[in-house]
Amino acid sequence: MGVNMNHSNELLHQVFAVFLFCIAVSALFYQYHNYLAALNSSTEILNDKIMYEQYNNKEENIYTKGEIIAFLLNQLEYDVEIDGLFISKSENLKENISAYSIRDNSFGKSYVYDKDGKISRIIFTSMDD
Repeated sequence: MGVNMNHSNELLHQVFAVFLFCIAVSALFYQYHNYLAALNSSTEILNDKIMYEQYNNKEENIYTKGEIIAFLLNQLEYDVEIDGLFISKSENLKENISAYSIRDNSFGKSYVYDKDGKISRIIFTSMDD
């Protein structure tokens, strides 16, 4: 009876090992499938050549003081002018935003282009209500 018990324990160990092996192989194939799906979607995104797209649901280009402050908190890509106040993209510091004295108003947004047609400055102008 002791010999039969050893064989049954050994059989249980082998069945468990095979079960774990099957789970590991299944997990490997599942992760590989996810990797290929992520790789394909990344390739599609890179092939679109759209690096940044902004959806603007506003009927007009109207911005609030809060939106302009949030814009200034990020690193600027272009020089900015707010009601005649010029802010250089290289000199914009988060600490100076309170000194800009931006009025609590709605602002229109326009652009200044260089001779090559590239944006050189963004202009925010107060809109009188």
